[in-house]
Amino acid sequence: MKENGYMTRPQSLEKIENTAKVQEYFDRNGGTIKEIAQALGMSKSSVQRYLNAAQDPEIKELIKEYLAANKYEGNRRGGLTSQEKNGYSKDETGRFTGRRK
Repeated sequence: MKENGYMTRPQSLEKIENTAKVQEYFDRNGGTIKEIAQALGMSKSSVQRYLNAAQDPEIKELIKEYLAANKYEGNRRGGLTSQEKNGYSKDETGRFTGRRK
């Protein structure tokens, strides 16, 4: 519970406990943020927040790699969806030649 914008003791203790739980799981099993979230029954954003709070350089590197991979995959899927939706045409070298519609 928050009072005047600050966490009260039970909420801050829960955050500390969850941070320790996530870091311990990562240290023992490794894995991606998605795998950790599924194993611990948390959301991916909560796991990422708890890992950020851990301040471990190895964990920080995991988060950086995970976010870069997510960005790449999102851009790739967005481009494929746009191509399917709009009917883009490319030549044999992969260059955009216009719309098929």
